[in-house]
Amino acid sequence: MNVLSKSGATVAAVLLFTSIAIAQPVTKLAGDLDGELIEKIWCSSIFFEHSYAYEEGSEGYNRFDALAFDLDDEIAVTLRRMGWDQDRIDDLWVAFDDASFDLALEGEAAFEPELEACLAAFD
Repeated sequence: MNVLSKSGATVAAVLLFTSIAIAQPVTKLAGDLDGELIEKIWCSSIFFEHSYAYEEGSEGYNRFDALAFDLDDEIAVTLRRMGWDQDRIDDLWVAFDDASFDLALEGEAAFEPELEACLAAFD
């Protein structure tokens, strides 16, 4: 399943520019990651961003925060096994978190399909 839909293409472009902004080419940032891992990272960012739609501590907040961090735990283990250091992992998260934030700013019509695809894949 390809979670990155048409609005995800916009996100891919945002990721490209975000990567440049942190002085790392996309190929250096995520070039050695497979599509499944990239989808997990993207969905973790989407879930984390969506958690802010709820009051902290509420059922909705806790649900999406837990979804984000459960995926994050899996992702961190995988990236460390691949030899990634914490700085590189942090740079990757900055790029994806910035992109999910930008997508949320585009509005519900852009964000909701990504959220639904992520829920279908990882909830």
